[in-house]
Amino acid sequence: MATTPHAYALTDLDTVKEALGIVTATDDNLLTRLINAVTDYAERHCGRRFKDTTYTDELYSGDGDYELILKQCPLTDTQAVIVKIDDVVVDAADYYTIKPEGVLHKNSGWATGIQNIKVTYSAGFAATPSDIEQACIELVGLIYKRAKNAELRSETIGSYAVTYADVKASPFAMDILNFYRKDI
Repeated sequence: MATTPHAYALTDLDTVKEALGIVTATDDNLLTRLINAVTDYAERHCGRRFKDTTYTDELYSGDGDYELILKQCPLTDTQAVIVKIDDVVVDAADYYTIKPEGVLHKNSGWATGIQNIKVTYSAGFAATPSDIEQACIELVGLIYKRAKNAELRSETIGSYAVTYADVKASPFAMDILNFYRKDI
């Protein structure tokens, strides 16, 4: 049964196969599963979805501060941001957006309350940033090689012994993911 790639995958099968020098379809299902898993890992690690997505009625608690930091960024369509406080739509003239950071600024401050603010907005990237895609490709390649025993360092037949290379995520890939990490 063929594995279906996530709609929000950070790279695609053809790109990964080209980067790894794979020309057959033998491991397509495995590679697709790895792309999906690495995409999920990257998004969990960074605390965000990278592909442009619409979020509807996302709940926030107002604390009287001037800034409301949205869970996702960058904002992609600031005209389509809808803010409701206690289910009453806030006039868009009463706040402004700081697009890259995904912040809504209200000069009078956001009303205090527990999950009293609902925000509908779109955020993410139309295309995966090339550095994020490369980090995904590297992580997929690393796991793929481990699965295919490509990281075998030594093997002994008499009283069988095997040694694998110490495989860790590349500092390059982790630096990229850490750069995009959203800490709230």
